[in-house]
Amino acid sequence: HPPGVNYLEKNEGKKISINIPSNPYLVYLGSNDFHKNLDIVLSALKFDDLANIKLVLIGDNESVLGKSRKSKAINQVVSMGQLSDAETAYVIRNSKALVFPSLYEGFGLPPLEAGLLGTPSICSDRPVMNEILVGGALFADPESVAEWKEKILEIIYDESLWKKTALEAQKIAKNFSWELFF
Repeated sequence: HPPGVNYLEKNEGKKISINIPSNPYLVYLGSNDFHKNLDIVLSALKFDDLANIKLVLIGDNESVLGKSRKSKAINQVVSMGQLSDAETAYVIRNSKALVFPSLYEGFGLPPLEAGLLGTPSICSDRPVMNEILVGGALFADPESVAEWKEKILEIIYDESLWKKTALEAQKIAKNFSWELFF
């Protein structure tokens, strides 16, 4: 079996009391390891036409704040640290997209987890991702800041593209749900 993806929400109905940005925001889930390539997203956010876009970090990635302090994007980065599954689901569902800029990845679950929540992703244009998520994500060269900027602008401002991609992401993710295997 391929890896299965679970619905993140476990406590449907409980009130989530977590502050999310009022601006449109992207979400990044995971650590700040070199191969995760988060710098490319931070670099794209420095452009003036993305100045109102926030990047919400979920996970153990304090080192990103250090990096973002040195860049023009410091006011755009919001670190939430470790969250419960239900809080993570809430943050992802209210975001415009999950960013997954990895240079290499065995099998990337975050875009599928986001897809189950009806949230599209912007992923590195790498075989594992572009084979699985065709139509359910936008793809950008993991070494091109200009491409990341362009894809972020598209997912945030092109409503019909966002809807189409989100629906397809959900359809694809459901094919990878553990519920199918048991």
